[in-house]
Amino acid sequence: MRGWKERREPRHKLLMRARMRTGVSDLDVCILDVSLRGALVQSFSPPPRGTFVEVHRDGFSFTGQVKWSKNRRCGIATRERIDLHALIGPSSGGDASLSKTRAAKFKRERRPEEQLARSRTISRLLQFSATAAAALAAAGIIGQITYELLANVAHTVASELGGTDQ
Repeated sequence: MRGWKERREPRHKLLMRARMRTGVSDLDVCILDVSLRGALVQSFSPPPRGTFVEVHRDGFSFTGQVKWSKNRRCGIATRERIDLHALIGPSSGGDASLSKTRAAKFKRERRPEEQLARSRTISRLLQFSATAAAALAAAGIIGQITYELLANVAHTVASELGGTDQ
């Protein structure tokens, strides 16, 4: 895919109605997913790339910039972290404990791309650790062999120079 890069933050799937204020108008939107630093929003007429927006939902809001806009969807990047607990809060149908349970569930879910990226990172760390351990073992073996060779040479030189034979 052109332009795709691994996300830094995990995404949490949502389906929530909200209002989005642009410099020109207010729009009804649906928040499709959210991360700590961004959101995917759907609207009949999403603002163009580069537009600064403010998204409101039941007393909670976040501000960001539209990074892309296509097919009635847009991606919003924020500077500040988005508080998932405050976003899905008690007003989303249920009490606060239910909201925390939903937030914990969202936090555990990972998309296949995220799982793949995480697996690759873990495998790279394991490969680095194994390589480092092998290098240390090889260095230890080479050091031991070098010590024995130099000790033998030193013993031979000492005995040829008339040192004591041990």
